[in-house]
Amino acid sequence: PRHPAMATETELKLALVPAGIPALLAHPLLSAAPPQRTRLANTYFDTADLALLARRFAIRLRKAGRRRLVTIKGEAKSPGGLSRRAEWEAEVPGDVLRFDHVDAPELRAELTALLPSLRPVFSTDFLRLTWQVRRGVSTIEVAFDRGRILAVPEDGDPAHPLREAICEVEL
Repeated sequence: PRHPAMATETELKLALVPAGIPALLAHPLLSAAPPQRTRLANTYFDTADLALLARRFAIRLRKAGRRRLVTIKGEAKSPGGLSRRAEWEAEVPGDVLRFDHVDAPELRAELTALLPSLRPVFSTDFLRLTWQVRRGVSTIEVAFDRGRILAVPEDGDPAHPLREAICEVEL
């Protein structure tokens, strides 16, 4: 099967305090049309020594309804908070990590060699509201995420993971 080539993701993530949610949802650019609603459950993987984190890479398995997507995010460059990175994403059957969609042969081989040592390091579960905002010739996706991050510390009890709220806007 043909796989999509690498894309470049450019995004700006902004933390939002819960008190700011009504103002965001009432903004004229967003209130003009109903958002698309998607429940997203993500698991991020790394090696025991966090080798991918050290290189600012990420491997994510996303559950969006019945779809399963494996995403590899390359090293992020974030001048002024605006993140830009290479990204490869493809639908996979079930909860299977595989990297045949990565069109960079050296990276694909490296990730495939790491596969036996990858383990889940944290997960996120959130509701995403998405709007497409058109301004002139540009289209900007506005995504509002509200949910949680779960992580089990190395010396912690898996039955009692650490929890952190997610309340953010991505452009």
